[in-house]
Amino acid sequence: MGLRNKKNLYFIVIMLLIIFLYFHYFLDPTLRQTQLYLRDISVYQAKLADIEIMNNRFSGALRKKEQLQEELSVIQSKLPEYLDSHDIINLLAGSKTINFHKSSMTFLDPIIHQDFCIIPVRLSINTTNDGLLEFLSYLESISFKPTITNLQMSTISFNDTDRGLIDEENRLKYNLQVEMTINFYMKGKAK
Repeated sequence: MGLRNKKNLYFIVIMLLIIFLYFHYFLDPTLRQTQLYLRDISVYQAKLADIEIMNNRFSGALRKKEQLQEELSVIQSKLPEYLDSHDIINLLAGSKTINFHKSSMTFLDPIIHQDFCIIPVRLSINTTNDGLLEFLSYLESISFKPTITNLQMSTISFNDTDRGLIDEENRLKYNLQVEMTINFYMKGKAK
């Protein structure tokens, strides 16, 4: 029985040695290499997720660009083909604003863009606060809406009728001196 126990002991020792050598020389490097591959895979997955996020942002920006181009084409289709100083004077004279006195009107150099032109007009007026609101409402009602890029106003005087009343007719009214730059837009180049 001693020989059989020795054979079993040798067999167990040899098997343990083979298992140790297998783990040490084959399985351990394979596990290390697998860990490196897993780390690389996780880095690539993070990069892929970042790329997908950027693709989503880019596609959203492209959709927004297309939407803005459509809006721009609609706005440009509403612009007049031809607009000169006489047309602008007639447009501004069309305002039926009460207490509205034009002090001066200066046509500045047109700003020419690729497919449209901006005609800036410097306008100085004396009016009341209600008159200014009516004039701004009139500008808003024009089919090709002009923009105001510079608006300066100062109070000349005010009428204090009866400050105790909340009545709309008897409120504090200001006489204003207003200077503004109104930009009119047209298709093509300025004439």
